[in-house]
Amino acid sequence: MALSLCVLSLLFLFDGVHGYSSGPPDNVCVSMAPSTIAAPNGHGAAPQTGPSPFNVTHNVENGTAYTGQRYQIEITSSASSSFKGFMCQVRNISDNTDTKAWGEFEDFPTPKAKNLACTSPKGAVVHNNPTAVNSLRATWTAPSTVADSTFQLYCTVVQERVTYWVKLEATSDPFRLVAAPTTPVATTEAPTTGNVTRTTGDATPTTPIQATPKSGSTSNVACTLLVIMTLLFCMLRI
Repeated sequence: MALSLCVLSLLFLFDGVHGYSSGPPDNVCVSMAPSTIAAPNGHGAAPQTGPSPFNVTHNVENGTAYTGQRYQIEITSSASSSFKGFMCQVRNISDNTDTKAWGEFEDFPTPKAKNLACTSPKGAVVHNNPTAVNSLRATWTAPSTVADSTFQLYCTVVQERVTYWVKLEATSDPFRLVAAPTTPVATTEAPTTGNVTRTTGDATPTTPIQATPKSGSTSNVACTLLVIMTLLFCMLRI
């Protein structure tokens, strides 16, 4: 009996440590907060409330995210700090009752990260092992439908089991979600350069120009008539 209890205790302890090291359970999707109960099932301490050595950012520009577009999120730390665990979601901050995770996370450059099914199969990104790192990047894809709300990125970051910060808000600006712009249709009309004269209505008819006889031809005709008249006059005198 004593041996059986010992084995069960060891299995329970291993399961608790494994659950912490390989990512949080899906029952923390709403709160994004680790359990404060004692180890091995919890962190055994309340979250930190003071300044954090970690910085959470995203690259959504001008406060506008477009549906279906991809954006980069990042957790960074000071040179002397590292973190072992994390959990990130994008939340609707216009409605405090909205606890959904918006969009999807993907393209993790290291085995440190994996998805957690919060609202959707890829609604959150969490740690996959307890390796300490100084930074973490991932890609967030905005939802495919427009929502008339303001959104922000939040991350819970665990430095050590008893030292963690819950829902650190990104230092990047909150953003709206709008429809992605469509590509303008190219016009087929060639641009006009310079001055163009357009003719409207019927063309004005031109008056035919009469040919003007050459002065040389007129003189020849007069001379011929004069010669003929002179010959006739001479014949009549004879």
